[in-house]
Amino acid sequence: MTAAHFEWDSKKDHENQQKHGVSFASAQYAFADPHRIIAEDVNHSDDEIRYYCFGTSGDGILTVRFTYTTFAVAYNSPLPPGGPKGPKGEG
Repeated sequence: MTAAHFEWDSKKDHENQQKHGVSFASAQYAFADPHRIIAEDVNHSDDEIRYYCFGTSGDGILTVRFTYTTFAVAYNSPLPPGGPKGPKGEG
């Protein structure tokens, strides 16, 4: 088995840090949690299959939205410990 490779858009990373206070680099640690849970996100896209990773990072639990690609995991929206802060569960 090969090690996971993560890649993301630097602009989206900066926006996420401003909005949620979590960098995509930090969000990678959720995938290293041996008790992480991966679930399909059936509500956010008709064009591609998206997933959630629920895992610990630091002192909290992160929810990371991501997609599988041929060579990478693309982060969509890691949320801070405690979940989303916006209306209707949107981060």
